[in-house]
Amino acid sequence: MKFIVKPSRISGDLTIPPSKSHTLRAILFALMGEGKTIIHQPLQSPDATAMIEAIKLFGAHVEMLPDRLEITGVGSQIIPTKDVIHAGNSGQVLRFMGALAALTPSYTVITGDHSIRHNRPVKPLLSALSQLGVFAKSMRLDGYAPIIIKGPMCEGAAQLNGQDSQPVSGLIIASAFAKHKTEISVKNPGEKPWIDLTLHWLDFLGIQYKNE
Repeated sequence: MKFIVKPSRISGDLTIPPSKSHTLRAILFALMGEGKTIIHQPLQSPDATAMIEAIKLFGAHVEMLPDRLEITGVGSQIIPTKDVIHAGNSGQVLRFMGALAALTPSYTVITGDHSIRHNRPVKPLLSALSQLGVFAKSMRLDGYAPIIIKGPMCEGAAQLNGQDSQPVSGLIIASAFAKHKTEISVKNPGEKPWIDLTLHWLDFLGIQYKNE
């Protein structure tokens, strides 16, 4: 049996599926921005919906269109929430919004579904925020949601376990908008590519930091 192989050329268009991690970070940074932010082709997911509802409670105005989100941010001045933030099944919403809540002097309560309340520990984030002068408690004192946060976050240094990258990323994002310099030391760092993704967003937005 003979085969004849000839050179060929591939052509066409390819659309890369949206990223959940990028979508959630984009929504969060849009909350803290001044004026309107447009996010093209966000991932449509329950986690994105939970993040959108969370930033609304912090004062953002969100218009959901078929191919984009248009978000009017609060210019780093998040307002006290008018209700409990529900993270759904999203660990990112729990940890990221939990850290961001440390920027306001009012109380913020964050909860989630059964998995969030029983299987997604948040103690590393609570411990780090406490080191920075934040009231950060697990309502049941077991290291899980519901959590209660009350800032403001003070200047200083915090150390946390980094096996799970989300508390580290959350603390980095909150520190980017704090009024003072923050030093974060991470023990047992894991999931470093996800930290790099967060730092990529700081680079993209021109937020200064030093990484050793």
